[in-house]
Amino acid sequence: MRVRVFTASTEIEASIIRGALRNVEIEAWIGPGEGSLSLQARSRGPNVPHDIFVEDKDVTQALEVLKEIQSDTV
Repeated sequence: MRVRVFTASTEIEASIIRGALRNVEIEAWIGPGEGSLSLQARSRGPNVPHDIFVEDKDVTQALEVLKEIQSDTV
């Protein structure tokens, strides 16, 4: 089962995070975040929140990677 581990502010940020997860061999997926679709069910573009998902067995390791990324950017 896939579990949401983070909501990035843009698609670009989500792609960067997905890449960091894949670098440590964690398969990750991204998709438009809640509220990012219009009433006509069309995406509003890359500058909307995007959710990042991993397999439930990888959640703990993924959260550690996210903490590392956050501490590196502060």
